[in-house]
Amino acid sequence: MNTAEAKSLVRSLIDAFRSREPAGRLAELLTPDYVQHAPGGEVTKGVTAMVADVVEMFSAFADFTPTIELQVAEGDLVATRVRWRGTHTGDFGPVGATGRSVGVTVTRIDRIDRGRVAESWLEYDPNSLVRQIS
Repeated sequence: MNTAEAKSLVRSLIDAFRSREPAGRLAELLTPDYVQHAPGGEVTKGVTAMVADVVEMFSAFADFTPTIELQVAEGDLVATRVRWRGTHTGDFGPVGATGRSVGVTVTRIDRIDRGRVAESWLEYDPNSLVRQIS
């Protein structure tokens, strides 16, 4: 897979997060043994766990929309800076819907293996959304 195709794959993955039925799309884009590393040592393993995370996030922020600000690729790695914006419309942890607008910037590095995303490392401020809705 060349770098343009790898970047397109990651853009498709980011778009799939917004899908109302993410399971099918994520199963196409992620390897079965996919692993996501997030701040604080949080690790999500497998497509099913990733789907659960996506559904939970979009239950709290139904209109969360990404804007890709920067994307570079080299070898089997794609680095992407994404700005997510949306409205707090459902429970997020212990905080009920506030109707507040929120935004968070995520830098992600995705490793591609045989045409699918195999592993991701995310960097963002995990308390940022909580501060914005509190």
